[in-house]
Amino acid sequence: MGLFNRRRNKKTADIVAQRLVSVLVEDRTGVSHDTMLKIKKEISDVLKKYMDCDPDDMAVEVITRPSAHGARASALVADIPIKRMKKK
Repeated sequence: MGLFNRRRNKKTADIVAQRLVSVLVEDRTGVSHDTMLKIKKEISDVLKKYMDCDPDDMAVEVITRPSAHGARASALVADIPIKRMKKK
């Protein structure tokens, strides 16, 4: 094995890229990391009334994309795996 471990460097590069994306999104939208964590918790609390889902498996992020009018717009995107629906 050489002096530099490519697998470790790739993992480090991925982490750096994720942090950069987070900083850019926070800068462009004004939504801090702490606010995103609060939003994720509140969404989880509401969903727990209707379904079983694990907040640790949830991915909630703010993205920017083109709007219908051609300008850039922010959107909240959530990926929430559902374990099962609760009976009413």
